[in-house]
Amino acid sequence: EGVPAGKYQVAPSAPALVSADTNKVITVSESTTVEDVDFALTLGGVVTGRVTESDGRPVIGERITLKSLDSPNLPSVSVPAIFGSRMYITDDRGIYRIFGLRPGRYIVSAGKESNPLSSFFSQRPSRVHTFYPGVTEEAKSKPVQIDAGTEASGIDIQFGDTEKSFVVSGRVLDSESRTPIANAMV
Repeated sequence: EGVPAGKYQVAPSAPALVSADTNKVITVSESTTVEDVDFALTLGGVVTGRVTESDGRPVIGERITLKSLDSPNLPSVSVPAIFGSRMYITDDRGIYRIFGLRPGRYIVSAGKESNPLSSFFSQRPSRVHTFYPGVTEEAKSKPVQIDAGTEASGIDIQFGDTEKSFVVSGRVLDSESRTPIANAMV
């Protein structure tokens, strides 16, 4: 009630449910009632698995990314705007469980930081972007079929050996006095 006249996009939002319709555009006119803006919701699919190091240890707090093969115009998803990011991150056992997915085929991956600034300040070692079932080339990945109301389990990703890395050390000095500059960012 009391919605101002205008054009609106309407979409349902329910944590574990999905709709075949992404949204509907309705027009509200002065002193009118718009009815029968209905959506059919069904139980979404689930994908779950475990992310481990090459030695089998769980990877804690690793971000999982899903890329839809059936809707290539949609961006890869790792943090849904509505439900927060917690289900797209592995737990203390290295396990993730992502629910409420539209039916279709998905590429599941881990190890790529979606925010370059976050990866810049990260203190943990960089991991190679790895796709299910543990390959580093997307072309060699195995798509995961997600069906309505079902769970695709065992979608595990194991990282290979950590990339070779190097250590750089030094000091930041004032060019005139040659004294160290505290808290300088390099």
